[in-house]
Amino acid sequence: MITRTVNDKPDEADYLEGRLTAEMIDPAGLYNGSSHAIWLNRIFAKLRRIWDVKPDQFYFNFPGYSGSFFFDVDFVPRLTKADSNLKIEIMGSDPDNKIRFRQSQEFRLITPEGIKYYFGGATATETTFVGTRMDNPYVPTAYYLTRIDHPESGTIMLEYDSDSVNKTIRMDQVESLTVKVYEFDTSTRDCVRPPTVEQDHTTTVNNTITANGKTLTKIKGAGSEITFNSTNGSSLHYRKVLNSIEIKQGATVVNTINLTYLFPGLPTFSERFFLTKVEFNKNNNYGHGRKYEQYTMEYDDPLALPTRTSSARDALGYYNGKTFNSTALPQNNDLYFHNYYPNLADRSSDFASAVKGALKKIIYPTGGYSEFEYEMEKSKDYVTDGLTMDIWRNNTARNPVNKTSVNGAITGDLYQNPDGTFGFTGAFENQTIKGIINVLSTSQMGHTDVIVLKISDLSANTIQEITFRMPDGNQEIGTGRYDFSKEFTFDIVKDHQYAFQLYNNYQLSTTQFDAQLYFTYRKGTKLIDDGKLRVKRTTDYTAASEQAFVKRYYYTSMEDYFKNPLDLVTFKKNHEYITDWQLTKCCNGGGEAPLEQKQQFEINFRTFSSNPLTPISELERNYEHVLISYGGDNFELGGKYKRFNNSVLGINQDIWPIHQSVFQQERASYKGNAGDIYQGTLLEEIDLTKRGSILYKVRQKNWQYRYEDQANITGVIGGYAYFNCLFKQSGITNFDLRKYQLLSRKVQLVKEKAYDFTTPVLYTVNPDNTQDAYLSTTTDYWYDGLIGLPTMIVTTTSEDGMVSRVHYTYADQTNLVPDATPAQIAALNKLVELNKVSEPITVRTFYGLANGIPPLTGTKITYYKSWNNNPNRILPELVRFSKGSGALEDRILIEKYDAYGNMVQVRLKDGAPTYYQYNSRNQVTLTIENYAPADPVDGNEEVTLPEPIPGGPCTISQTFPGSIVTYYYYDATTFLLTRTLDTNCRNTYYEYDSLMRLKRIKDHDGNTIEEYDNNYRTN
Repeated sequence: MITRTVNDKPDEADYLEGRLTAEMIDPAGLYNGSSHAIWLNRIFAKLRRIWDVKPDQFYFNFPGYSGSFFFDVDFVPRLTKADSNLKIEIMGSDPDNKIRFRQSQEFRLITPEGIKYYFGGATATETTFVGTRMDNPYVPTAYYLTRIDHPESGTIMLEYDSDSVNKTIRMDQVESLTVKVYEFDTSTRDCVRPPTVEQDHTTTVNNTITANGKTLTKIKGAGSEITFNSTNGSSLHYRKVLNSIEIKQGATVVNTINLTYLFPGLPTFSERFFLTKVEFNKNNNYGHGRKYEQYTMEYDDPLALPTRTSSARDALGYYNGKTFNSTALPQNNDLYFHNYYPNLADRSSDFASAVKGALKKIIYPTGGYSEFEYEMEKSKDYVTDGLTMDIWRNNTARNPVNKTSVNGAITGDLYQNPDGTFGFTGAFENQTIKGIINVLSTSQMGHTDVIVLKISDLSANTIQEITFRMPDGNQEIGTGRYDFSKEFTFDIVKDHQYAFQLYNNYQLSTTQFDAQLYFTYRKGTKLIDDGKLRVKRTTDYTAASEQAFVKRYYYTSMEDYFKNPLDLVTFKKNHEYITDWQLTKCCNGGGEAPLEQKQQFEINFRTFSSNPLTPISELERNYEHVLISYGGDNFELGGKYKRFNNSVLGINQDIWPIHQSVFQQERASYKGNAGDIYQGTLLEEIDLTKRGSILYKVRQKNWQYRYEDQANITGVIGGYAYFNCLFKQSGITNFDLRKYQLLSRKVQLVKEKAYDFTTPVLYTVNPDNTQDAYLSTTTDYWYDGLIGLPTMIVTTTSEDGMVSRVHYTYADQTNLVPDATPAQIAALNKLVELNKVSEPITVRTFYGLANGIPPLTGTKITYYKSWNNNPNRILPELVRFSKGSGALEDRILIEKYDAYGNMVQVRLKDGAPTYYQYNSRNQVTLTIENYAPADPVDGNEEVTLPEPIPGGPCTISQTFPGSIVTYYYYDATTFLLTRTLDTNCRNTYYEYDSLMRLKRIKDHDGNTIEEYDNNYRTN
């Protein structure tokens, strides 16, 4: 399937204006009043709906290949990570790629083997989007595989059912709350103010809607048919449930697969389901070969999971067991939101809850099973405390009516001295503490009517005072209130103890006020669950009580493995739930005409959300190191270390930034695709053994890659942030603009180095500094025009100083193929056109000392032509060899192919042909060595041989005197070889175990010739 993320507008949308890239926003023109600023205002403020400012991204996954691509400025599909010669084509006939894609909505991906995969088209696309029908991009977001064309072996077709109505799936529920932090009083001015909504607690249910949803129903090809039987799923939770798969060969059912699920409720009303059993051939026993098989899955208490929109979840969405959460807005230390509700949610992680529903066990048909154990990442977190201080005056609703002084303290934890006395630890660390005071008043408080916070450092015997004075003209228009808030900061010193007093000593006023002061401080650290689930241990058993093999996973380097885990734990991730942002209003200055609103004033807001500002994909950690212990937790049977590329390369760059705009979420979400190119690439692998308590290296392997830019396109983040009062039509300071980049890079392996240590060396040893401790093999790769296909591989060994060089020529290098005829050159050009280029045409091997170009040891050249009157069926006709620098000689001549590209008749130069015959699955059913054909020219004839009758005379040798004839027989269900029959009508039998592994070979008389026993290596 190919899936698509539509960013902004669809790339191919039929808009007059088209796509806007960052390069079109000229930095030289970014100033107020410029013609360029007028153009940008026109785009972002007036015509935003008809411009596409972000390129779409496409993701594909099919056997052997996965990755992503995008359309460059010329609408050419560009692979993000081009590590193979995979071709992506837009189907259709229009010369303009954009129009062609808009018309066809179909892709063809061609592998370097020339296999063509077709995705999408009129009957195999669906559209999935988040939101309501108003958010429908009206273009496909999924392109289903419809056809596979093998250059020789035929075609496979896939069929789908389409939903007749849109299907809605509930994804998550987001709560948010916005407050106004500040707005300058403009009651005496004429102003234009943007509409805003403050104090509203909104709940948004995010749904994905799928239009024309597709469900795979059949796969057809080569006389076989696979049928997928599905039923409708649960409204709002899942579209379909796959119940069974039926495989037919012709009209005969040869295999059935039944799937059983655990549904917490009825299948059509459950919120989730779990696969619990997979059964092969449940209702059939075919007498030999594959019999009934059952795989069973067990999960960790799956029925304990809450509803999918439950507020009992941590920051990453894992269930955290806090079922008492009545809102998803998290507990916090923000000065405005820390006590906005008395029931803010506990969003901390809890491993015991997060693991609910995880796969715990797989039981195999043999009775053996595998168990899976998990863990959650750990972090350190601060233990915080808060101090709230309330005073009031002339409030008859409170008892007492006046309380104008209150005390508090930071003393630390109580401890006992060796002499039995007690003391306090004081402050945990040096801190700058930020606090807020909120004052509610019924009238203006005078300049001397102030509130004071007195901070006494009891350890240093010093005093600091912070005075809070009501601003002049503080009345809030329309309410009669004189409320105000002030934020403040002060410092505390580690180990010092502090006393606080909040007071108001003004005794002459009848003004009523209520004041509350609040701040938080850190008082220690703790270890917490924090992050995603990961596999901790897998254990394989050959039977219910026999432990066979254990793997324990550590997500750390070898050096860190020996350190105290607590020393490696970092502080918890900072999930930002609160965003500060601003708008502006335009006002006159009092003397201008009423409509000349040229003065600009900020309105500051703060939004509190139940979802982190940073996308979940950014919060989840990718692992650079994976250390695997075999046999137990302590490398009882050795282990393996792997290091991956974990570069953080997602970036966006300023064009014209405003850091407190409404586009902060967008800025956090779009950082380009560089991570898709680099992250996850294996760079190092080490085999380990343990001696005593120390790890030693046995073998080490390193890989190096070269990255080359091929193409790129930029996207634009942000847009029109707020009014520019002086330059309404030509402002630029009202924009928040950034850019990000989608890259296409060629990625090719250039060096592979393996170290085999003669004696295991300490895990910390750099092998390049101890060259006498190992034998090394270094392999270097060179490339030319075809991605991922090396034109030279040089292998050097340290043991003997010898070097092997292998030079490859491919179909795109016809000038390097000697003695090729025009027809053979045309065949090579056709291979390039078909992208059937993975096989080298010439192979030249050199071997000798490494201090120069070693001598040529041999050459192999394969010549191609078109066969069976099919210009697209390009197959080898001749293979030539030479030894050393000698002349090339014809060696192998292929004289016939069948309709599926199988060699039917082949012979060595001056030798007798060998004839091959195949079944519908391209399996050899007959070979005749020393075959004397009646017609040696290209054709599709089959040789008809009489099937020997058991007990009857053997006439095979009479039919083809001097030939060696072999029949091959296969099981109709498993397609495994079960019997061969030779020229003398003698049988050889092949038997398999329940896992389809070769178990026994018997001769014609039933005697065992060979026998195999397979098992796990036990601990």
